[in-house]
Amino acid sequence: MLLSLFVKNFALIEELHFQPETGLNVITGETGAGKSIILGALGLVLGNRAETAALYNLTEKCIVEAVFSSENMEVEAFFKMKELDLDREIILRREIAVSGKSRAFINDTPVTLTDLKELGSLLMEIHTQNTNLLIRDNNEQLLLVDDFGTPKELLYHHRELWNNYVGSKTKLQELEIQIERALAEREFLRFQLDELDAFLPVENEDSILEEKANLLAHAADITESGNLAIDLLTEHENSVYSQLQQVRNALKGVAGFHPQLSEIYARLENSMEEIRELSRDLQKPSQSTEYNPTELDAIQNRIATLQMLLRKHHAENSTELIALQNNFRERLNIADHAEEEIKKIKNAVEENYKECLKSAKNLHQIRVKLAEELCAKAIKDLSKLGMPKAKLVAKTEFQNEFLNVNGATKVQLLFNANGSKELPLEKVASGGEVSRLNFCFKSILAGKKSLGTIIFDETDTGVSGEIALRFGEMMADLGKYHQIIAITHLPQVAAKGKTHFEVYKTEKGDASHTHIRKLNEAEKIGNIATMLSGHDPGEAALAAAKELLGI
Repeated sequence: MLLSLFVKNFALIEELHFQPETGLNVITGETGAGKSIILGALGLVLGNRAETAALYNLTEKCIVEAVFSSENMEVEAFFKMKELDLDREIILRREIAVSGKSRAFINDTPVTLTDLKELGSLLMEIHTQNTNLLIRDNNEQLLLVDDFGTPKELLYHHRELWNNYVGSKTKLQELEIQIERALAEREFLRFQLDELDAFLPVENEDSILEEKANLLAHAADITESGNLAIDLLTEHENSVYSQLQQVRNALKGVAGFHPQLSEIYARLENSMEEIRELSRDLQKPSQSTEYNPTELDAIQNRIATLQMLLRKHHAENSTELIALQNNFRERLNIADHAEEEIKKIKNAVEENYKECLKSAKNLHQIRVKLAEELCAKAIKDLSKLGMPKAKLVAKTEFQNEFLNVNGATKVQLLFNANGSKELPLEKVASGGEVSRLNFCFKSILAGKKSLGTIIFDETDTGVSGEIALRFGEMMADLGKYHQIIAITHLPQVAAKGKTHFEVYKTEKGDASHTHIRKLNEAEKIGNIATMLSGHDPGEAALAAAKELLGI
């Protein structure tokens, strides 16, 4: 349920605190006082679009924060899926900067508007006068039936089957395009692939070939320089090794008499050993590197061919050529096995369609029964709202060509308020009748949902007198199971509120300010009396207000 709402710098609100209670909370106020503004602020924390024009003070940011409590398992699942911390209280916050940039938070963690909307829909549901218009739509009527009792797991399963079907159709279309292209360029692809297969590129070959070519081109220099280095190190009579031998012999007799000389003598012997190793290591590249003009020509020819292929195919290196070679092979394979692949995917499409159709038929059977039950319950509630002769039936049709993500059921509500022949709801129901019917549906469905808070924004439009009183009683009954917030102009509905709030406006200079306050018993009487008779209600209006309140 909604524990509190804080609004700062929004529309006509400088700063506002609203703390609804359990049960039925009614909000009243004169037209233009700002009831819709409070609802608009709530819409912000539920993910609605934000605009800088909504700022009260254009030099400060707007903040709207709603605090909820919830034991809804779907809410817990949402927090787990999004890896958010779930506390005893859930805080939704929306901020609109002066620049118009909007930020959303859940428990102080930045989130996307999509996340905010998803969580908000699990915590609260808002019904407005526009909601009454939706009931005239066949898709909305199907949604009513599903909300009434279609198992969610079956709906999810059907959606998965539908996605498989659509996915296989998309794959078939893509494959047909690929095959058409591959068949058109088959000969060209074959020539290109044969050329690459004949060359047979190797991973990182360009750098390997360059290294080999450089080695062979400088083979004579390598041999000559290597042999010279060996002579200078160890083979020549005045080699480095010979010179070091003389140094060692000079120190040999005295090295044991001085610790420093002893260390130098040891280092000298190590250096001589290192010289011998260097000489041995030089022998291998010097003796094994042999100039081979035939091999060098072959390598240079391969480098030239590689460069030609790289330019031709706009490739950077041999690795990209290999990838291109594989791509040509795959495209040719598609062309060569076109009929086989098409048949395989078509079979998958057909099989997925059958599964989807089977699921839709199963859903349809369930929906037919649910639609009958829903209409029967709605008729009972319509009777309470002054329509004892009302007739309501659901015309449910299974249409193969209508198959979609929701199934293949078309629902059309047929209605008559006076017991005559039922006709499509959108053609025969008046605004007041639609308002009552929609309220009945929402009341019935409220018991099916684990929503904490339901808001009715003047959904009682078009009714008065005894019927308005029944509206209030039904809202109060709903308040036993949910937190209900009802914005109303009807004194009969307002009188049924467990808690009564008044929205009012004050003037400060040229600016108007919207406020909300909780009414005590005396203020309730005065407020409802004013709703009954206008400003400065007399004794009769006050007495009537007390009677409505049961005082």
